[in-house]
Amino acid sequence: MRVLIILKYIPDPDSEQKSDLLLTIVRGHESEGHRVTLLTSGRAHPCGWDLIKRPGSFRERLAHGFLNTASPSLGRVYQQHLLARDVKREHLEDKFDIILAVCTSPHPARHARAIKARTGIPYVIQEHRTIYERKKRSLQDFARKDLAALREADAVVAVSPPLARIMTGIGVRDDVGVLPNALSDEFFTPPRPEADRTGKSIRTWAEGGFVFGGWTRWRRFKRCDLLLQAFREVRNRTGNARLVIAGPIEPESDRERMRSYVAENDLEDHVWFFGAADRAQIHQLAHAVDCGVVPSDCETFGLPALEVQAAGKPVVTTRCNGPEYVINSEELGRTVEKNNAGELAAAMTEVYEKADRFDKQAIRDNAFRRFSRTSVSPQFTSLYRKVLGKEQ
Repeated sequence: MRVLIILKYIPDPDSEQKSDLLLTIVRGHESEGHRVTLLTSGRAHPCGWDLIKRPGSFRERLAHGFLNTASPSLGRVYQQHLLARDVKREHLEDKFDIILAVCTSPHPARHARAIKARTGIPYVIQEHRTIYERKKRSLQDFARKDLAALREADAVVAVSPPLARIMTGIGVRDDVGVLPNALSDEFFTPPRPEADRTGKSIRTWAEGGFVFGGWTRWRRFKRCDLLLQAFREVRNRTGNARLVIAGPIEPESDRERMRSYVAENDLEDHVWFFGAADRAQIHQLAHAVDCGVVPSDCETFGLPALEVQAAGKPVVTTRCNGPEYVINSEELGRTVEKNNAGELAAAMTEVYEKADRFDKQAIRDNAFRRFSRTSVSPQFTSLYRKVLGKEQ
């Protein structure tokens, strides 16, 4: 099949946290034998795939700039018109069979809807966003075009069963399926010793201690504050626990508040604010820590939980919808109620005390079987065959 994959942006595979997730989707399609073309209205890092992101004529760029300044919504409509026109031109020369809108933002779904209206190409939405739980409790809260894109799609799949239930429960549509996130097969392999600079740094800093780790883009609902509160209790109960926090903490006032909390509680020798981490460093982090922690209030999936599991390590997570789908057994870690530092600390302490009972190879194998590129990619093909009426 020829598949048009619409992404919010084309990531830099070497630096961005989501790059492994997004590029695994693309490479997984290639491994299934599909011909892939990418489309984005955002920035596009140079890639080796066929890409629809043309600058347009001088007149079109001028018109888009004027409309975008006058009204961003009009600018988006005009941009969709140009993208749909360009897709139609390619479609007339070499037909696309299906469109996949990877919705880490609403734009891919909107673009897919506009393209189908112009070309008739069926489209599938894979939904990633936390917005349903964080902000959207009623369909009245949804932008009309976003809801129309979801309802007019030929199929909609969420990245976890909890997200699918939320979408169905608020009435988005009653046939939301599940097609999970995946990691590249390579992520499951430990980094080469000569390239494992981050891992070596962590082990040197930890001085043989047990290392907890958490990494994400730390916005308030990700609850870096809860993680630090819990870790303070863990430190009071254990002798050699350490914590690595990687990724930006936003806004800046929260970053300063987290640092102040660490200083006020004499945790400066035990907490490492690693800062922004590129993909290679995240790979090394996952394989260097002894336990991952996801303290969020809401997640659609919880990619860091999977990254830790891919390295064969247990995870402690709040029950915030996505991660408990990944950590669905006590053999893989622990899940606790969200917004409860005491429960989180107790679970972290339990994993610390029972670390030798977790089977690293079994954890890794479970993650590979459920969430590797090899395991997930055929599910896209099956979905497309169903949509196109080509089930075998």
